[in-house]
Amino acid sequence: VVSLSGCGTQPAASTTSSSPPAATAPSLPDRISTTGVVDAGIAEVAAADNAFSLALFQAVRASDENLVCSPYSAATILTLTMAGARGQTQEEMKQALRITLPYYRLHDAVNALDQSLTGGGQFTSANGIWAQEGRVIKQPFANVAGHYYGAAIDVYDMERDYAGLCKIINEWVSEKTGGRITD
Repeated sequence: VVSLSGCGTQPAASTTSSSPPAATAPSLPDRISTTGVVDAGIAEVAAADNAFSLALFQAVRASDENLVCSPYSAATILTLTMAGARGQTQEEMKQALRITLPYYRLHDAVNALDQSLTGGGQFTSANGIWAQEGRVIKQPFANVAGHYYGAAIDVYDMERDYAGLCKIINEWVSEKTGGRITD
C-alpha cells in the first residue's frame, strides 16, 4: 500500500486519484465534519505531533543538505495507516508517533485538528492511499480513511505498471499542491 499525505496552500479538491476504480476498492464514506468541536483530544494530538516532529527532524538532520519535510503530513498518514495495524505493531506505531490518546478517540481528534488547521486559511491537507490490485482492504479501514482523513483508497496493479502508478500519483500530488510539487 502506498499512503501519501500532503500539505499545500491551494484549496483541496476531490481526494480520489486518476486511476480507475477497481472492484476490490472498498466504498469511501464521506468525511465527518467536526466544525466547532472543542475537545481536549485535539490538544493531545497536537502535542503528540509536535513531539513526533522534533524526533523526526532529529533523525533526518544528520546531513548538511537543505531539508524540506512535513512532519504533520508524516504523522497524519502514519496515524491513518495505524488504523490497519493491530497488537504489537499498533503499539509500536503509537509509541513512535508519541500518541497518548485512547485509540477510540484518536481518529476523531486527528480529524478535528486537521479541520481546525485547514478551516478558513490557506493551509490545506490531502490524503490518498493506493493499494495493490487484488489485495483485501477491509471496510473498517476504508471507513476510518474516509470518515476521519478524507482519504480515498484506489487500487492499481503496481506490479504490472509501476511507472503508470508513479505518473498517477505525481499528477495527484501536483493537483493537491497547486503545481508546487510535480515529481
